[in-house]
Amino acid sequence: MTKTLTQKEQVAVFVRYQPNCAVGDVSEALDIAGGTAGRLLRELSDEGVIIRLRDSVQYTYRAVPHADIPDVILPCMVEKSDPVRMQAAEQKAKELEERGLWRRAAAVYSDMFGIAGNSVEVARIAKWPVPGGDGLTYAETKNGQ
Repeated sequence: MTKTLTQKEQVAVFVRYQPNCAVGDVSEALDIAGGTAGRLLRELSDEGVIIRLRDSVQYTYRAVPHADIPDVILPCMVEKSDPVRMQAAEQKAKELEERGLWRRAAAVYSDMFGIAGNSVEVARIAKWPVPGGDGLTYAETKNGQ
């Protein structure tokens, strides 16, 4: 018999799966209210299960290495996109980057947002560095930084 996870355990699992996530990421992925997500994240941080970091705009969270977090797969973690297409596109973009074709690589990365099947995948892509962007991520370019 499998044990039903509490909301707090689900949040911990998600944070381990999606490091550097924000309250909104957790709330959207787990379909819980933002206030609830924030409270659970603070509790987990106070308990030493996750680390709460402040970037210039918001708090982000990541799991503490070797923390006691259930090893399960949540529904939001199941990729619904076409992994073969996603992998092929990523390979093509990296080949273009190696050839110095930054704009073409960026266009392929942008196309990958359309292939992504859920918000978690989109967030993962958004955290990749922009080709030729000196460490800037896609998420930072959308925020006008």
